[in-house]
Amino acid sequence: MSDPHGMQYGQIPAGPPLPVDYSVQPYPPGPPADPGLRPRTLSLAIVGMWIGAALVVVLAALGALFAEGLPAGSEAERAGRMIGLLVGLLLFGVMQLGLWIWMALAAAKAVAWARVVATVLGAIGIVMRLAFLVGDIVAITVDGVPDVMASHVVIEGTINAAFVVVAIAVLVLLWLPSTSAHYRAVAEAKRYRMAPS
Repeated sequence: MSDPHGMQYGQIPAGPPLPVDYSVQPYPPGPPADPGLRPRTLSLAIVGMWIGAALVVVLAALGALFAEGLPAGSEAERAGRMIGLLVGLLLFGVMQLGLWIWMALAAAKAVAWARVVATVLGAIGIVMRLAFLVGDIVAITVDGVPDVMASHVVIEGTINAAFVVVAIAVLVLLWLPSTSAHYRAVAEAKRYRMAPS
């Protein structure tokens, strides 16, 4: 069937092209919104990281004091054990302290990879401190530590428990929605600054 002009229904009649409406073309994207101030959740996570670093120092100092109270043997044996323990504490403590400080500084800059690294390191730290805490509990309840070391084991266990609580709090704070939104905003602003003009 055809219309009165001889065209099939549904066909567009020949003629000049239709005008193009340029008003619907999108504008180029502008700069992303300013990430703004650091959210309170991220600030608290950073404070928690500094507290974790302080706990590492306290535990290392406590370990050094513990080395002084090791059971006596020959003077050479005691000196050898003490030097070995102190070197181990120093290396382990400095490494942990450095990691806590590094993650706190990276979190303050909202560096995206640092949140993932902090999560992995935090999980390892939590498992490690829980193992130490279980060892302290077993030492007190099952093994029956000497009175000289009992107070040390209780203090160390308390600090290990505090360490676990702080590390869990830091990890939760790092992944709350307000912290995640801030990390995304900072990453977007950085991508915009790095993009070629």
